[in-house]
Amino acid sequence: MLLTLAGAGGSTKGTNKEKERFEEADEEKGRRRKSLSAQVDLTMKADERYKQEISEKDLTIAQLEESNKTLTKDVEILSKEKTELNERLQAQEKEFAAEKEELANTIKANYEKALNIERTLKTQAVNKLAEIMNRKDMKLDQKMRGSTTDLRKKEKENRKLQLDLNQEKEKFNHMAIKYQKELNEMQAAS
Repeated sequence: MLLTLAGAGGSTKGTNKEKERFEEADEEKGRRRKSLSAQVDLTMKADERYKQEISEKDLTIAQLEESNKTLTKDVEILSKEKTELNERLQAQEKEFAAEKEELANTIKANYEKALNIERTLKTQAVNKLAEIMNRKDMKLDQKMRGSTTDLRKKEKENRKLQLDLNQEKEKFNHMAIKYQKELNEMQAAS
């Protein structure tokens, strides 16, 4: 009986060892299951995050495409407006240039007219002075016999008229130069 007990005791030890092995194996299986379960949970969470990120990126792409369409339309509208404004600007520049040229021509014509009037008046004044001087010269020749006081008066008047004539000529030349400069400036500006 001792043997049986020893055998039984030995088998109890064997059974205990087997039980321990089974328990250890069960624990190992449990740990593996937990580990696999944790890995599956992590994989599922990663998969969900991945899907979430993809959907967010798809949403972002859709928003960017919509923004791109809107911006493309805006660019087309602005491009058309720019083209229209450039055309209007060119038309206004041409109109301004034409008006400027017309104004320059009008001013030039007015200066030329004023210059011609001045020339005419100066020429008439010079001719009249020359005529008066010629008359006085003839009268002086006839009155040479007259008094020296009259002669001196006449010479004095003659000098005065000569001085007036020279002053008028100088004024005329000055005005002619002035108008010619202005006329040249107008032509240069055109």
